[in-house]
Amino acid sequence: MSNLHRDRQWRATLDELIREQNVDLEYIADYVGAPYNGRETVFYAKVPKKRRRFIGIGMALRQPLETIDRWIREYSSHRSLYVKDVTEDLIWIYLIGLNEKEEGRTNYFRKFEDCQEAALAIYTQLWDEITLGSIDTSDLEMELEKISYDDAFRGLRQFIIDHMDSFKTAYSKPRRMLDRQLACILEPGSDGSGGKSLNSLRGYLDDSMINFLSGDSETVHTMDRRKPVRKVTFKSIPKNRKTHISLCLALGMTRAQIDRYLDLMGYAPLREKEEEGELIEMLAAWEQKRPLQKAYKQTCFEEDGGPELTGEQKQAAVQEMLNLRRDLQEEYKKRGQIFPYS
Repeated sequence: MSNLHRDRQWRATLDELIREQNVDLEYIADYVGAPYNGRETVFYAKVPKKRRRFIGIGMALRQPLETIDRWIREYSSHRSLYVKDVTEDLIWIYLIGLNEKEEGRTNYFRKFEDCQEAALAIYTQLWDEITLGSIDTSDLEMELEKISYDDAFRGLRQFIIDHMDSFKTAYSKPRRMLDRQLACILEPGSDGSGGKSLNSLRGYLDDSMINFLSGDSETVHTMDRRKPVRKVTFKSIPKNRKTHISLCLALGMTRAQIDRYLDLMGYAPLREKEEEGELIEMLAAWEQKRPLQKAYKQTCFEEDGGPELTGEQKQAAVQEMLNLRRDLQEEYKKRGQIFPYS
């Protein structure tokens, strides 16, 4: 989908909802705090670049979470809202639900900071004092549908108290996928000994990637033990879609793996009709020419264990995986293009 086609499709979507809701562009602009000159506004002329803008427009048009999430995935490079992200996304999800159920025209979009302050106050107070057990994200979403929606955010506060440990395991599924891929790279030694260490991959992986992959993948929380005061902090989760794609490429993932990881992170899969179409084409060609790395991944990830490989073959397969990003960069260079995933 070209940018022009995407913009036209976006405007058609807005036009239909504006008619349904009996509002106008000026109302939406005022609701989200966007400039409006009496005739047009930026978010109507072009698809918004910021995720927050999609959320605000959706709330102004009283759209459900499913619609707003679909807009974010289809029209942008951002991830959809994630219920276990207690610092931001859960707040938006709650306010979207409150806005959808409220009969009046209260601007809940502008209540984000107040709601966030209330949520984080109780979360920070209780995060290391209550252990109730983590539940899966889909189950947590179902639990959220049962809570009460109120302007004092009492329902949200109780929801956080009831599901403390579930928030501590945010993004654990995609992190576990990365851990398995990393273990596949670090494990083999050609002489039967242990393989590489994470730090030994510097040069193949960026420093920021190594920092992200280090530590406990089951939690996004970190704590400074040197200070006497307890304080919750959060491991930085990259928000740029290209950053996640770059990480996948650095770990030797091909299209099916990348699409699976992006889905777990809340992003749309690689897009065939845009600039990512060229990446998809190159990944397919790269994978076809390197059957050894594909066979080795089968031994790592498939139940039957895949074909029997020697230590030298495993080492060679790992090297192919680690060279993927460099190989793609060379291919882009041959085509006279800038490599967007370095």
